[in-house]
Amino acid sequence: MASKPVKPRGRKKIPADPLDSKSRHNLAKLLSLLDDEDAAGLERLSDCRIDRLPYLVGVTGAAGVGKSLLLSRLIRNWMASTPGAGPVGVLAVDPTSPVSGGALLGDRVRMPNLPAGVFLRSVATRGGTGGLSEKMVDFASAMKSFGCDPVFIETVGIGQDEWAIRQVADTLIMVEAPGLGDEIQAMKAGQSLVADILVVNKADKPGAAESAAILADTIGKPPLLVSALDGTGIQGLTDALADQQRLAMAPPVKSAADRKKFAWRFSAALGKKWSRRLAQSAEDIVGDPANPSSVSQLYRRIHHCLAFLPDHVAIAVPSLDESIEVFQRLGFFLERREIFPAEKVETAFFNAGGFHIELLKPTSADSPIAAFLSDRQGGLHHIAFEVGDIQEAKRRVMAGGFQTIGSVRPGTRGKQILFLHPKSTCRTLLEFCACDMHADADRRMHSTC
Repeated sequence: MASKPVKPRGRKKIPADPLDSKSRHNLAKLLSLLDDEDAAGLERLSDCRIDRLPYLVGVTGAAGVGKSLLLSRLIRNWMASTPGAGPVGVLAVDPTSPVSGGALLGDRVRMPNLPAGVFLRSVATRGGTGGLSEKMVDFASAMKSFGCDPVFIETVGIGQDEWAIRQVADTLIMVEAPGLGDEIQAMKAGQSLVADILVVNKADKPGAAESAAILADTIGKPPLLVSALDGTGIQGLTDALADQQRLAMAPPVKSAADRKKFAWRFSAALGKKWSRRLAQSAEDIVGDPANPSSVSQLYRRIHHCLAFLPDHVAIAVPSLDESIEVFQRLGFFLERREIFPAEKVETAFFNAGGFHIELLKPTSADSPIAAFLSDRQGGLHHIAFEVGDIQEAKRRVMAGGFQTIGSVRPGTRGKQILFLHPKSTCRTLLEFCACDMHADADRRMHSTC
């Protein structure tokens, strides 16, 4: 009787990579377009069909705590513990190279033996603050469009006051290590207070238990003791992450969190864009260094320039629908339409990189806008500037001998407004506007001024 063949033991079948070579190539190309701020990258994202961002897990901590090796261990255990798991994305943020402007790729060295199905991308900070690039949300969206979910984000080694990762992560893992500080340092560790999971890595080293006890006493949150080197505590960390995922992925929670991520992404991108312009403007304000003004005069200039921010320009139009179509074809984003009975006008606001264009159409024949259209057939109606205190602005202009049109009153977008009469402003209608603090408190959860 022939003996049956003996099956080999001790070797597990390696799962197939859910991302084929073509998908990896296309995803890498899309991420490069986004990283280079190529408009084609955002156009592709606008065409992708995803209903939400992936589950985003942030891993942060000071340099040297072992984030990269710990993350590689966690991902291997996560995928082994999740039957039928799809691709997993990893965004490893490295310091920007001063020579090439790219990432130093140090995290790739410290993440050995990642399993099939993991797509790792090193990302340079490119001037981003808080140990993060402002394009993280874009990268995560791109990975989600190729099926990567969850996506892990490892920040660069950060300090005590860098919070950007909290704006992006659904779950934040804060990694500490023994021997990096005393009780005072623990009390100053602001990130630990907002972390969902607190980890003391390198449990195989002396002092790990003492560091965990200090953190538990000073922060009131017991950390997990783990060792990325020998695997101690990795399963407990995996279970804690699974619990956090169930909470974070509840539909109302995830929807609200994704809105905040996009708001952070837009504010970071706009801030970076405006900062370059403002830097040049600041040099112009200071003037020629060869002929410097007195310090008091420079501070006077700064005070005057900071008193105003450009808010919007208003254009009177005979047909709001036709005018909206024109501005949309130009590429401007229609933010809102609003009827304002007090001023007998219907408005449409376009957002142009943080600055607004307001289209005005009269809603009755006795509207001031109707009279303007009858006289001039349309065009620039007024220019608006945002001020910090509308009542203080009124006192200042009245003291300067300027004539106002009416008094301070409610305006669009929950703002208080004040118009200066063109007779006292070189035939130009100027508007000052400021956030209505009472209205803003009611709107704070939905929008910003």
